[in-house]
Amino acid sequence: MSWLKLIEQLAPVILGATPLGPITPFVVLGINSAEAMHGATSDDKLTHAVEIAKLSVGAVNQQAGKILVDPVLSDDALKHGISTVVDVVNIVHKSHEKLVS
Repeated sequence: MSWLKLIEQLAPVILGATPLGPITPFVVLGINSAEAMHGATSDDKLTHAVEIAKLSVGAVNQQAGKILVDPVLSDDALKHGISTVVDVVNIVHKSHEKLVS
């Protein structure tokens, strides 16, 4: 199974139990977009993914008519949330590679 497919499947599970749950699709979009940045550092990819996900915070809150994701706390939460998703997917992906090889 591809790494990006695992991101799409596991991110909703991982982030669903956090305040970032409502913007999970945008977190996935940010990670996928960042992964397309060939030659970029991990920090650059993380910054890119966070910026894309941040764009969704205001829209999600406005659509809900209330604060679902705190825009003040979202930067730090997004950095940690995205890093956690990537770390968990890396663990699962490496485990899967061992099983099929």
